[in-house]
Amino acid sequence: CDAANVLAEAVDGSVSAFAEDMNETAQELGCTGSHFVNPSGLHAEDHYTTCDDLYRIGKAAYAYEEYRAIIGSKSHTVPATNMSGDRLRRNTNALISSHNHTEYLYAPCKGGKTGSTNPAKFNLLSYAEQDKLRLCCVMMNCDFRYDSNWKTIWPQYYESVRLYQWGFDNFERRTLVRKGSEQGQVSVSNARAGLDAVVAVEARKSVCICDVPSLKVCVSLNCACDNLYVLISALDRLFDVIVCAGNYEVAA
Repeated sequence: CDAANVLAEAVDGSVSAFAEDMNETAQELGCTGSHFVNPSGLHAEDHYTTCDDLYRIGKAAYAYEEYRAIIGSKSHTVPATNMSGDRLRRNTNALISSHNHTEYLYAPCKGGKTGSTNPAKFNLLSYAEQDKLRLCCVMMNCDFRYDSNWKTIWPQYYESVRLYQWGFDNFERRTLVRKGSEQGQVSVSNARAGLDAVVAVEARKSVCICDVPSLKVCVSLNCACDNLYVLISALDRLFDVIVCAGNYEVAA
C-alpha cells in the first residue's frame, strides 16, 4: 500500500490525482463497471471493478515487458539500505510459486497478481500460454473451503487451473486474414484502354482470433462509393474489409 501511494505521488503529485488518471485510463480501455479512489486496492466504498474490466486492464498491462517480468518472478531480493539489510520478497501467486502452497503449481502460467481484503475476499488475475495460445483468467470474491478430508481448498488457484485446462482443450488460435492477402476484386468504371479494369482489394493487417475450431468465419467488402472511377487518390479510403466470426465482427 505504501509503495503504491509513493509511486502515485511521484507520478501525479497526489493519490487522488493518480486515481483520476486510473479512471480515465479505464474508460479508454472500455471499462464500464469500475471506479478507483486509490492505487493499492485497499477497501473503499467508492472503489470497485468487475471481472470483465480487470481482464481489459490486465490485457493492456501485459503488453509491457517490465510488467510481465515482475508478475512472472517467483521472488525478489530488495537490496540493503542504510536502514536494513537485504530483504527477500516471495510471489504469493501459487500458480507459479510454492511459497505458500505446492499443489497448485501450473506450468503454463506466466504470472499474475493476487489481491485480498476482508470485503473482497481473495482475488487473482493471471495469464497462461500453451501452443501459441494465451489466456487470461480473472477470479474474484473467492473464499477458502474444506474438502471431505478437511484439507483447505483455495478456489482462486484451483478453479483457475480448471478454467485454463478447459480453455486450452476447447479453443485454438487461428489466422483469419493475412496482411497483404487479396480479399476480392472490384471493377473500375470508365477505365481507358490499356488500364486494368479491375482492382484487387488487399488486407492491411493480419487478423487472428482465439475461438472454437467450428466457428464459421466470413470476410466481406464494404465500398465507400457506388461506382469506382480511375481518377482517385492513392490515399483514398475506398474499402473496409469486414471479418466476422459467427455473429460477431472481429475486425475491420
